[in-house]
Amino acid sequence: MTHPPLPSTKLLALGLLGAVLLAGCATSRATTGESLGPGYTLYPGEWKGGSVTTLALRAREDGGKVSFCGAYATVPGRDGLELHIDSYVANLLRGARVGLGGTWMLLDLSFLADHGADARFSGRPASCVVTEIPWRARYASTPLDFMAPGFFGRPAD
Repeated sequence: MTHPPLPSTKLLALGLLGAVLLAGCATSRATTGESLGPGYTLYPGEWKGGSVTTLALRAREDGGKVSFCGAYATVPGRDGLELHIDSYVANLLRGARVGLGGTWMLLDLSFLADHGADARFSGRPASCVVTEIPWRARYASTPLDFMAPGFFGRPAD
């Protein structure tokens, strides 16, 4: 009796990676009236030249689904903005992930509203992405999980 060949390890790894990426798939939806303010967690991170990029993030319910909203700003350091800082920030956002309760739910934060060098977020517009993940009541009091490779920002008090 012959058995079909087993899939290669590479093929299995690619399949698992695809499943993980699909789990974070989201549908963009325009924000209507979402403004930055209470309920947002600030993540400031300093670059080598002293510039500070701050992300403002929050999770909310939107149509029974988990939605993430936010914005970012990069304030120049003592010597001005670092060379190519926009590219670094763009890469940071693409590689970032956010979730709730220990589960990564969104694997790209490049949708965040760009507020240039003005980190006075209160009352300013945020952009949002709605995932396909069902909202659970406990998420309202669950702190965000946030990670971005090379970004050492921690939630501000």
